[in-house]
Amino acid sequence: MESTDLEDIVERTGGGIPLCWSRGSRKIPTTNLGDSLSPVVVAALSGLRIDWTPAASAQTRMAAIGTIGQRFAGGTVHYWGTGFDAKMNVVDPSVPHYLLPPETRLVPHALRGPHSRAVLARVGIHAPQIYGDPAWFMPRIHPSTVAKRAELGVVLHISETTARTPEPAPYPEFARYHIDDADSGAVKLISTYHNRDYRSLTGKLDELLSCKRIVSTGFHGMVLADAYRIPCAYFALEEGESRLVDPWDHSGVLDHRFADFYAGCTRPGVPAYCQPRLHLTDWTKLIRFIDDMWTPVEDRFEDLLSAFPLPRRVDAARVSWGNMSALESLPL
Repeated sequence: MESTDLEDIVERTGGGIPLCWSRGSRKIPTTNLGDSLSPVVVAALSGLRIDWTPAASAQTRMAAIGTIGQRFAGGTVHYWGTGFDAKMNVVDPSVPHYLLPPETRLVPHALRGPHSRAVLARVGIHAPQIYGDPAWFMPRIHPSTVAKRAELGVVLHISETTARTPEPAPYPEFARYHIDDADSGAVKLISTYHNRDYRSLTGKLDELLSCKRIVSTGFHGMVLADAYRIPCAYFALEEGESRLVDPWDHSGVLDHRFADFYAGCTRPGVPAYCQPRLHLTDWTKLIRFIDDMWTPVEDRFEDLLSAFPLPRRVDAARVSWGNMSALESLPL
């Protein structure tokens, strides 16, 4: 691999990767699983220290997991599997699309999906057609070893919870998350919040892995389920027919994060179970829908792995990347 300015920065900082991810306030004891996976995967691949770096900065830095591409301003940013919100920018909030901030250089090595690539194309930045979310590599970092205890895991989006706690706390008016006594052993609600340490992160992962199926409103709930080959579906908010949805379908059934990632996969559609938040869910019907509609994502995302912008310490051919005990000291 040819040396990059990112490698030069790592060398000058004594082996620390300047990485930006959404970690929230350090005063809050919990963080969101989808965000904290970014330093975990980057540390696992590189074997290096991770130094959190702000999105607004004049320095060279890296971005990986998350819908954070639109947040950066100033300096040079290396993107690897990063997503964009096409309707947001930090230049002029009144403009409903992405604008490239001044004095900002973007270096895309890979993006989450083709919709994010289109965002950069509109501002004249060419990105390679290399797609994927780095969370896909978590089975190689934390292999599944837990027993399956629940028939269905239901992953909440952070916007649906009343508290930033590892225990699920959906808004009481969201009737679709009600579980009656008959289903209490089979259906498990899962919050994506966990305490700020690696063992709590893997404990949260094990909650997902203990389920035979997953339905998720949160993006990484479904991506992780697919990565671990757990049958899954998107828990859509609309009324209507539950079905496979083409990720290029602009009807709005799919959240833009799901559409972006799955548009870069070879699977023909995303199983979307339509259930308004204020209506009770027929869990038996939802389980049957997943069993009938889910097919595994066969992509291995080898191009994404090859596009990692720093030297790798892991063997891309290995199913498991071995002892990852060094991650236990990783600050999240």
